[in-house]
Amino acid sequence: MNFSDDRKMRFLERFFLVEAGSEAVDISNLFGVEADWIKGYRWWSPDDIARSHDAFAPGHLASLAGEIARGCIPQSPIRIDLNG
Repeated sequence: MNFSDDRKMRFLERFFLVEAGSEAVDISNLFGVEADWIKGYRWWSPDDIARSHDAFAPGHLASLAGEIARGCIPQSPIRIDLNG
């Protein structure tokens, strides 16, 4: 991530597949700076992602999410590069 003051930060993120019992979202336990960055949230289907003009990372997120939605769940962790 490049900041406006020329600082650069690299993130290592891990994502986990879980089944949610509800579609409700609760951000009340985030730290102040985390909550400040959130401008909104919603649930996206793989088709919503594919049709959107918004930027998603990795670029092939719609394809990955579509495979999982069809039940093709990896048996072990997979590496997801930004360039996909």
